[in-house]
Amino acid sequence: MLSLLLVTLILLLAVIVLFLVVFRQSQVKRQQREREVTKDQIDGRVSDAAIAAGIDPDELQAELDAQREEEKQKRCMVKPNKYGVCSSNYTLEGDCCYPDESAPPDPMREKIDAAINIAEAIGYGVVAEYVVTKIAMKSFGGGAKAGATAAKTGATAAKAAKAAKSAATAARSTYSAARAAMAAAGKYATAAAGGPVGLAIAVAMLVFDVISITLDLLDLEGYDSYTSNDLLTNIKNVIDYETAKALEQAEVPIDYPMLFPIAQYYESIWTAAQEHMFAQMEENHLFQEMEKDTRMTQIFDDYIQQIVDNPDEEIPVPQEFIDFTVNLNKRLPVQRDRYIFQKMQELMGSDKYKIELYEELSTADRVGISLSERAAKEWNEQNREIWLANNDLFNPPATPPLGEDPPCALYTDTYYVYESGPSDKPVMVPRKLPVKTV
Repeated sequence: MLSLLLVTLILLLAVIVLFLVVFRQSQVKRQQREREVTKDQIDGRVSDAAIAAGIDPDELQAELDAQREEEKQKRCMVKPNKYGVCSSNYTLEGDCCYPDESAPPDPMREKIDAAINIAEAIGYGVVAEYVVTKIAMKSFGGGAKAGATAAKTGATAAKAAKAAKSAATAARSTYSAARAAMAAAGKYATAAAGGPVGLAIAVAMLVFDVISITLDLLDLEGYDSYTSNDLLTNIKNVIDYETAKALEQAEVPIDYPMLFPIAQYYESIWTAAQEHMFAQMEENHLFQEMEKDTRMTQIFDDYIQQIVDNPDEEIPVPQEFIDFTVNLNKRLPVQRDRYIFQKMQELMGSDKYKIELYEELSTADRVGISLSERAAKEWNEQNREIWLANNDLFNPPATPPLGEDPPCALYTDTYYVYESGPSDKPVMVPRKLPVKTV
């Protein structure tokens, strides 16, 4: 009887522990999710801000739409590969690929295009609402009665239209600058996967030199020479050393160690997720962060005052404000990566298990999103035959028979940093990451 009671208590305790573990995991997941604003919410707030400033909300919305449409004409939804070639059914015009009439419908492309349009509308709306609100406060003292005050003081239609245009221009300037910065940061993927004149070629040439020199020194008839393991270790050290150096010297800095270049393999989804991130960061963090910066606050206030004092002039958006906005994601890298991850998972649908958020690795110059452990295993299994066919260190084929090597996905918490020695025989020592990642 006593033993039965003991077993019952043990089972009950196990159930309680399991419940607490599951509950704790669900709590962690909820903590990782950032609040997101919708386009409808922003549209309503922009309309309210316009009315409070004595501006026709339809006129403001029309100005925002017009500026967004101008930017949309510059947008490239399908980019050529790193060799400048488009896929079948697409024609290269300039630096962009456009679908031919024979191109089949692409539901995912339409989904991504819609996501970018929504993100853009939110981003424009957030800045426009803030600018219009500030104009109202400078002109009429702000508050709930600002709209009525504007009418009583004889705010002309021309001045109202000018305010609407200023708000739309500020929104467009910041968003287009951010889009350009995000495109530049996309070089991360190219560098990681190895462009035609990029990191992979440089490292491959150095490795070839190491192999050649080592083979010249080998005593193939004896037993006191370098071992093949020594050679392989040195090749690995050279790759680690040159990779770290290349990332440090890159035009767009990338923190070492580098995570798997998912942007290269989910390019369109990554682009849409970045746009979503930028719009949500504007909504939830931009002006809160700006108000902590006395200098930036003064610059923006002076800009608004110039708009109010010079209603007939085009007042340029301060470059300092644009730069501050563009660099917001570097100031808050964890929040940045959560927004990117949330949108990527939404767009990936049933494949969302393939990516993981590693917040501990999120830095200003590294997005902490990579493959999951399961996806890394699948990736390596899918590409095993390519690597085996293409890579023979001692008898390399003149041309890789199965095309360019895809990167290998390594799930680990260990990486190596330079300690001493020449570049062709560096001594590398291990360091630990806070979590295992790919």
